[in-house]
Amino acid sequence: MTVNNKPTVVAECILTDKPVQTLRLSFTTPDGSEAAVQEAKATLTDLTEERVAGYFTEDTEGLWTLDYKAVYGHKYKLEIEVPGYELITAEETMPIKCNIKSVWGALYSSPDNIHPLSYGSVFESPMDNYIMWVYAMNYNIQAGKREIVERICTDAGRVDNFNITGDNYDPPHSDLDIFGQVRDSYLYWELEGYPLHNKYLRLEMEPGEFSESNYVFSVAGSFEGDYFHNGVTAKPSERPPRNDEGVVVATIVSDKYDRFLRDVIYFMHLAESTELSSIYVRDNLYTNINGGLGIFGAKSEKYLEWVPAYTQKYPR
Repeated sequence: MTVNNKPTVVAECILTDKPVQTLRLSFTTPDGSEAAVQEAKATLTDLTEERVAGYFTEDTEGLWTLDYKAVYGHKYKLEIEVPGYELITAEETMPIKCNIKSVWGALYSSPDNIHPLSYGSVFESPMDNYIMWVYAMNYNIQAGKREIVERICTDAGRVDNFNITGDNYDPPHSDLDIFGQVRDSYLYWELEGYPLHNKYLRLEMEPGEFSESNYVFSVAGSFEGDYFHNGVTAKPSERPPRNDEGVVVATIVSDKYDRFLRDVIYFMHLAESTELSSIYVRDNLYTNINGGLGIFGAKSEKYLEWVPAYTQKYPR
């Protein structure tokens, strides 16, 4: 930290439907320097119930945690007290539950042809317009962890093209289909020619539009290795994915978090950088943190199956 440039507090907290919430606190300066906040008091308040949900405690340097599960549809306020700074505040609303599920699309043009896995969803009640982000993670055996897929595409009708790469999907070929029969087959051939996106798909959905009966979509891209799936049975698996399996992740996000994600991904792409400290120095990066930088957002997400479905082409 330099003497003449007082550091700015950066707060990053994304509420989830998991049992523990996390908050990252750091200082950043105009030259991109970064350091953890050592002393602070952070309070989460449920404005819907008009009560304190809890106080964050420091877990490791710069990382604070709170044992609490955010409630769908509730509005929250985050307050952070840092010595030498005015009170830092932000407000956010937890989105609806992500009820999307994997659906094996049994669409035949003949007894030998079957449509690959698609995704559909069933929601418990009507809702307002919402945004869903979808991405995939390969399991890297050498690294011993999941890594985000660099290129992904979809036939969903309301996909945002802000991050298209300029390349199109070219389905890999196999001499064997998904059932082990010898025949020319292709991996999600129906997506051939669709634009490839950089890491993420951003889908804009409307009320009642996205249901299992009238809206399904497929995804593919630079997927590699074993993926979480239950074969070609009609019923999605109830088991959680194993740690050594790739997954597709669907995330319904709050409006504020959506705007932040879009800005960050766009600026990171321009800078060809993954260092958030350099991104935060941009004056035009969206933030809803009053008295600081960063984001107080909310999301509900779900891991989905993805079947490596090599199938024959059939007339569209």
